[in-house]
Formats: sequence, structure tokens, C-alpha cells
Amino acid sequence: AHPDTGTVFDNYFVGNVHGILEAAYELHSRTPQLGILSWGFTLDTAETPVLIEVNCTWQGIWFPQIVNGVSAFGDNTESILRLIARK
Repeated sequence: AHPDTGTVFDNYFVGNVHGILEAAYELHSRTPQLGILSWGFTLDTAETPVLIEVNCTWQGIWFPQIVNGVSAFGDNTESILRLIARK
């Protein structure tokens, strides 16, 4: 359960995650010059991904890392930091 709202996530299902990932991969492949982007999607009633927003700057990676207790890039952290340092 969420510690603040009490919302219970057990047995909660997010449909068409594969479709969302495919949409994000496709859109990101069209914008490689922008580097790290934060994509916001929802699903319509037919479970088709719909882009809500894309953030090109000031993305926060700290929250997912804290929630999951692991580095967002895992074994790739060093190479990602080198990539970011070049920008």
C-alpha cells in the first residue's frame, strides 16, 4: 500500500505495457540528439498508448531509484555517467 494515501496496489494490472514501451522506443529513436528523455504515456479505452508529455530537461531519476532500491542503470551506470559528462 502507498505509505501516504493508503492506495493498495495488490492485484493491480497495467495493460499493454509492451505497447507503451514500443511507443517510447519508436519516439526516442526519432530524437537521439536529445539524450535522456522522460516519456509520459497513458492508455486509451482500446489500450492504445497515448503520449501525454515528454520532458527534455530536469528529469529526476532519484525517485525511481529510492522506490526500487537499486541504481536505475545497473551495470551500465558508469557508461551512462560518461555519456552525460560529454553533453
